[in-house]
Amino acid sequence: MKTFINAIVALRTVPVLLVLLLSLVAGAVQAAEAESAEEAGFPTGPHNGRLLVQDNFAVELAIVEDGVPPEYHAWAYVDDKPLASTDWQLTVTLSRLGGRVEQFSFTATGDYLLGQGVVEEPHSFDVSVSATYQGQRRSWQFESYEGRLQLSDALAGQLNVVTSVAAAGTLHQNILLYGKTVPDPQGVSHVVARFPGLIRSISADLGQRVRAGDNLIVIEANNSLQPYTITAPIDGIVIQRHANPGEFAGEQPLLTIADYSRVWVDLDVFPGDARSIAASQPVQIRMNGQTADSSILYLNPGAGDTPNRHDVLTGSQADGTAFAAGEDRTCKQRKNAGTDGQKGDLVRWAPQHKHAQGNRHDAAVMPGQHRGRG
Repeated sequence: MKTFINAIVALRTVPVLLVLLLSLVAGAVQAAEAESAEEAGFPTGPHNGRLLVQDNFAVELAIVEDGVPPEYHAWAYVDDKPLASTDWQLTVTLSRLGGRVEQFSFTATGDYLLGQGVVEEPHSFDVSVSATYQGQRRSWQFESYEGRLQLSDALAGQLNVVTSVAAAGTLHQNILLYGKTVPDPQGVSHVVARFPGLIRSISADLGQRVRAGDNLIVIEANNSLQPYTITAPIDGIVIQRHANPGEFAGEQPLLTIADYSRVWVDLDVFPGDARSIAASQPVQIRMNGQTADSSILYLNPGAGDTPNRHDVLTGSQADGTAFAAGEDRTCKQRKNAGTDGQKGDLVRWAPQHKHAQGNRHDAAVMPGQHRGRG
């Protein structure tokens, strides 16, 4: 007996920063950037850098990123005449949001001083400049903000703007899988004759529920011509019958009994999802309003017979009615980021365990805790 199921798998933790901005805020940011571009508000030098002047001494400071990572270039002038790059010294300190401070030293390169290090984005910081020429030190401080917008608390509340600090969080991503239930292999018994002989009677019919110790078959042994009785080895349902009275009983199975109090769920997984399935991932099985939680126990590669499909087996706790074989099922599997992408075929699914692999995945779910969530 087999059932069609549906399962879901989930993914891993990622940092999340949530910022909700209305269209009015976006427009305000664009307007602020446009105004900043049109009205720099500071003098510039021959190289289009910011010009810092004190008495007859001036420093031109520019961020250059033509074909190179953003870096500082600086030139100096006395009485509007360029200074040799070896005649003066410079340091620049950047203070970013969040308290991060970066300091740049400079070395002479051709006719300018080159900042040591990359000026990382965003180029939005408070700048402190210190220049030394002929033993005299001069300093400047200015704001260099890019893409910043200040909103009052009242305006932020009116526009329904909400922000939060970036931090680690959990992002759950689920995969919905469909499949069928199969009995736990440890709960399947193939009944065979102990001694070859003639079948005199069979008291078990297909679909009949039996208990361990129940009389099933009477056989007359060939050697002794004496009858003996075969009893049921386990509790379960007769799912196969291969013999009738008057037939010969040899080594072939006569009956097959399956205990459906423990079932596995065989789920189909497409190759694109198979890479995301790994050991220990949780699985949620749903059927007829019942829910059971489980996880992948292990993967057994090579069990699949369809190259473009993977099967995953999961299991659930059943009482003979819930999650019984022959009924439709859905399973929800949670995937963890950072899996090794290993492929395989037979996935055994037990409570709090799980796996996946190969060009096809058969996942087996062992009995898990049964919950009454819809």
